Amino acid sequence: MAHLLLLLTLSVLAIVSFCPRSATKDPGPVVKTKYGAIQGVYVEQGSMFLGIPFAAPPVGDLRWKPPQPPAPWAPGTFMATNVSFECVPINNITLGLGRNGNTSEDCLYLNVFVPMITNTSEKLPVFFWIHGGDFLLGSAMDPLYDGRFLANSTRTVVVAANYRLSALGFLVAGQGEGAATGNYGILDQIAALQWVQDNIAEFGGDKDRVTIFGQSAGAYSVVLHMTLGKSDHLFHRAIAASPPLSLFFKTRLEALLFGDDFARLLNCTPGDMDCMRA
Repeated sequence: MAHLLLLLTLSVLAIVSFCPRSATKDPGPVVKTKYGAIQGVYVEQGSMFLGIPFAAPPVGDLRWKPPQPPAPWAPGTFMATNVSFECVPINNITLGLGRNGNTSEDCLYLNVFVPMITNTSEKLPVFFWIHGGDFLLGSAMDPLYDGRFLANSTRTVVVAANYRLSALGFLVAGQGEGAATGNYGILDQIAALQWVQDNIAEFGGDKDRVTIFGQSAGAYSVVLHMTLGKSDHLFHRAIAASPPLSLFFKTRLEALLFGDDFARLLNCTPGDMDCMRA
């Protein structure tokens, strides 16, 4: 079922592209993370690191499973100079301004935007952005969410992460071991927040001053993180812009019925997760 969304622009975000015209010709900054070194891009407003993997690709046997850590790339250097794939939306619908249009199941990546830093001993507050889109579409890779202006104007480190969408992110199907239990998109957000705790200090961010903020479905996610009790140790402040609090949860039985219908669309027997992951 196609959903028409009115995407509201947050005034604090710059509507610009990720194109390199504003990048400098200097070699990009290199930071060392838990998984290996990452090289980004210097820009007029500071630096940015694009398309950093925060989890393993959720494909094959990892489809409809909680996110797993990415494979380390050390001793090599990961080139974080281009945005990643966007997560697959419902019916491949895309909205936004100047989107890169590339979608894939392999989409668990994030961007980091760092302002110009003169005092390297100072750790800056962190903004963690959660995009909207009805949990059906949208992406942190959309140029709408280029965080350079926000980072530089507020002296913060800005992080924007993808999360799985639609059936790939929220399917409930099967029974027992190997079943799809849903809410994988929310678990992806938690994995990205854990990545921030583990690595953001290397980018000049303060892991003890993390603010999560989001709009629409992103705001709903913020409310979930505030109330679930599974991720509240990973952030310290929260901003929910236009959360759709009238949205009701489905019961497990209702969700399973949708899961059965989805299995049939894949020519699989309802509940046959091996077939659905093939």
